[in-house]
Amino acid sequence: MSALPTTSGVVQQFLVGTTNTGSSTFAPDGLAAAPIFGLGGAQLQGSEIVAEGIATLVSYVGSLLNSGSLCWVLFGCTGGAEQVGTGTGSQQAATVGQIQTGSLIGAAAAGTANALTATIASTLTSLTNGQPLMIVAAAANTGAATLTLTLGSTALSALSIVKGANQPLNAGDIPSAGYPIELNYSSTFGAFVMQNPATGISQTLGLVGAVSNAKMSVTTASASATLTADQIIVGTALNGMQYLLSNYSETINLATTGAGGMDTGSAPASGYVALYAIYNPATGAISILATNATSAVAPNVYGGSHMPSGYTASALLAVWPTTSGSLFGIGYWSGRRFSFVMATVLSTTTVQSSFTSLSISGAVPPNAKSIGGTVTTNNSAASTSVLSVAASSAGIGQQYVDVASSAGAVSGATSFSLQLATAQTIYYSSSANAGSCTFVVQLSSYTI
Repeated sequence: MSALPTTSGVVQQFLVGTTNTGSSTFAPDGLAAAPIFGLGGAQLQGSEIVAEGIATLVSYVGSLLNSGSLCWVLFGCTGGAEQVGTGTGSQQAATVGQIQTGSLIGAAAAGTANALTATIASTLTSLTNGQPLMIVAAAANTGAATLTLTLGSTALSALSIVKGANQPLNAGDIPSAGYPIELNYSSTFGAFVMQNPATGISQTLGLVGAVSNAKMSVTTASASATLTADQIIVGTALNGMQYLLSNYSETINLATTGAGGMDTGSAPASGYVALYAIYNPATGAISILATNATSAVAPNVYGGSHMPSGYTASALLAVWPTTSGSLFGIGYWSGRRFSFVMATVLSTTTVQSSFTSLSISGAVPPNAKSIGGTVTTNNSAASTSVLSVAASSAGIGQQYVDVASSAGAVSGATSFSLQLATAQTIYYSSSANAGSCTFVVQLSSYTI
């Protein structure tokens, strides 16, 4: 060759002496060197031309490469890596770069925290079962989530993002912006299945009804109050699907029905209401629900037939007394303990030499597991007086006040805490060897 080509299409074929390690040039017959490009339109990166291989170059002069100046295009080399253009069609080859960066199956999410959108550069117009996707989150989710995907220019309908066996996401399954969401499309579920939810796929989070820092205060009898908690585990059943609710703060109004009120009917007068945290997995909606708990133990998961539509998970938070006007009575709830104004459940001068049952239903609900209060004796004469309380007629858990005086009237009091063996029932016994003694039992708290 006496001069370099000025047109495209001149073929040069040669036996390669040395493997290239990066961008390369070709200078035939002592003429000026010109760069070599691959079929993908980029300069070589290394190992496209291999020692002992046969390389085929073709001249190119045109606007696509090297700013219009002469260059050589490598059409192939025995044993060498082949450079291809970026694939855009379903039957075209994908480059290593496309695979490594995930551009064919990945995109950054837009939209909102629970309604994601994303666009993936693809000529596909539909998804096949098992199709993998990688979406980079823009925000943490706060409940059930959806993804509206666009493939190239084809916009698909919004589909739910689920985990495990078609379970809606929990709040925090997408924990933060920048989190890579690994998805597979399931035609069976008609949804995207998230493979790496931050709270896990297992449906068991802990005990249904487990609560952190639950609080509610009523300083004046009222139809409404607000219950707060740092975290609550709710479930569809004791062994059902579970969800973790965080930063819970819901107001209950006993004068209404439905979410945020009574489940049905009116609040009981001089009775008790059970308060449930309730959750709608499909929408992520959180609320509170009250039900009459005067005559029976309220279960840990709402068991009535009046759950508001869409709400499928719940957990018992509190059981609260109501006034004769069907209002919340004065008191304070913390964790599982309710503290209230001291209520007298016994005041008698009758001596009971053996343990006698005493109903405390006017002060504690059927759900009460333990109680707290005081026992007091008052005698107008010098005497020895004893008042005992216990959980059973056999004296289980017995606690007592014992006072004595030889110089005149005598009285004494002591606080007690007692587990209940029988719902709304305790047992007491008393004695006084002289005078007329008044025996008093007062309650100020219970736990459920």
